[in-house]
Amino acid sequence: MQLDQLKALLPVPASPIEVPTQDRWLLAEKMIGVNLPDDYKAYVTTYGSGFIGDYLHIYVPFSKHSYNNLLREMDSVLYLDDNPDIPHSYFSAETKRGLLPVGTTIDGDNIFWVVGGDPNSRTIYINYRDFEYEAHDCGVVEFLVRFLSKKLNSDLIRISEVNRKRLFRNQMEGGF
Repeated sequence: MQLDQLKALLPVPASPIEVPTQDRWLLAEKMIGVNLPDDYKAYVTTYGSGFIGDYLHIYVPFSKHSYNNLLREMDSVLYLDDNPDIPHSYFSAETKRGLLPVGTTIDGDNIFWVVGGDPNSRTIYINYRDFEYEAHDCGVVEFLVRFLSKKLNSDLIRISEVNRKRLFRNQMEGGF
């Protein structure tokens, strides 16, 4: 299982914070209008809210920190929707398709899911700050495994910027 691979690369916090209950997961999915991928829910349930290598973080529903809250971040990226250079439109609750934010890097790069169809077969999509794009045919956990094992084939994500001395720190230890 890929979560086990991730655990071998990324230390699991002793007390993950901001882990949603089953009821909160259901509420988040209802508010968004689509089911969230199982691997994403497994990641958030295992790690909670925090930063990976002082470089990137994965949004969690209902985080107290607005910059790490999946539901709030959905609204903050919609301003780019009118850009004709974006190959996918941003997520639409009406069509249940588009780009749904899943995380960000310290460089301001956005990480999305391409939503539509099976939630467990979503593509990760990276939007670099100067409007370059890159698709990765994998879920969140596999993306993180590739990223941390330096096997992510990316021209946009800077694997060299990962702080290997602090691979995971929770939200209470401060943000970037």
